[in-house]
Amino acid sequence: MKKVLSVLVLPLAATLAIIYISSCGFQSEPVAFVSATPSTGSTLQQNASITLTFDGEPTGLKVSAGTAITSGRNAIISGPFTPGPLALTLTWDDGSHVLNYTVEGEGRSTDPVTATPERGEVLFYTGEVWWITEAAAEREARTAITSLDSAPGGGIKSHLTHDEDEVKRWMLQTMHNRTVDVLVLYGDVPGTIYPPGNALPDGSVAEEWLETTDGDTILNHADWFFWGGGNGKNQEAGLQNIMDIPGITMWGQDTPMIVTNRGKALTPSLRNFSSDRPFHLDRLEGDWFAELILASNTGDERATRADPVIVRDGNLGRIAIVYQTQDEVNPKGTVAAEIIKNYLIK
Repeated sequence: MKKVLSVLVLPLAATLAIIYISSCGFQSEPVAFVSATPSTGSTLQQNASITLTFDGEPTGLKVSAGTAITSGRNAIISGPFTPGPLALTLTWDDGSHVLNYTVEGEGRSTDPVTATPERGEVLFYTGEVWWITEAAAEREARTAITSLDSAPGGGIKSHLTHDEDEVKRWMLQTMHNRTVDVLVLYGDVPGTIYPPGNALPDGSVAEEWLETTDGDTILNHADWFFWGGGNGKNQEAGLQNIMDIPGITMWGQDTPMIVTNRGKALTPSLRNFSSDRPFHLDRLEGDWFAELILASNTGDERATRADPVIVRDGNLGRIAIVYQTQDEVNPKGTVAAEIIKNYLIK
């Protein structure tokens, strides 16, 4: 006798229902804790910061001590912490974890009469450049590093990187540390701190770093601040989003810059030159103001265009531009170092 194979045919509606039920039943993997810097078991200062890494974004993160700020897979916990043993409990929607530290009290610090105040750090990023070659950017960065190493008071810690992931890690680690830290760029911006195409107009690592009361500074050479290099990844909107000023721009090819009196005092290596992307001081809004004008189109503080200049968001972070020039040889590294050690990190 021949065996007959029976085939079950489901109506289309039933098939769609099965697919829908299957897709609705899908659950993403829970987010897990990966590491902490400094690692558990370490000794901390009262105002230290702890950087956490997860294998996904930890939604609903809460900590038993300090203040936590989450950025993607990373989070930073800032003190002050109470001196003594610290069992830092982390809780998030998918789990919990405990880190154990010892927090040093004021009694363990060195003699305040002879102690050197904590200084911020400087990071030079040359992984992406525009209006300057990578080789020239590295030369200028190393010139600045040499100058910072010999700054009065034991030098200023600085280093060079090509790794955009290191830039993000460094910014998360230096956020809320109560010292002025400086990131130096060369006409482009790493996508790890500000996603290309203005994909994250608010809440980027760069914006959060600038919106603390540390006074942290992003200093840019060569092309337009946050424009995004040759591909114009962000164009005008990059600067506009970072500053929350819709009308701010940096147009102005060959604008004469005359060194101001403060420029002569703080940056003795700076000379009159022509800027191709000066800052438009007359377009500042909100809490933004010109904190330090080193050269301007008028040679004084009444200017509408300036380069080099530092603008600041009230008592928060700073944006600095230094020699916004197209493929020109000028002492970028020397002047940047003078600004940093004579004004930003004294």
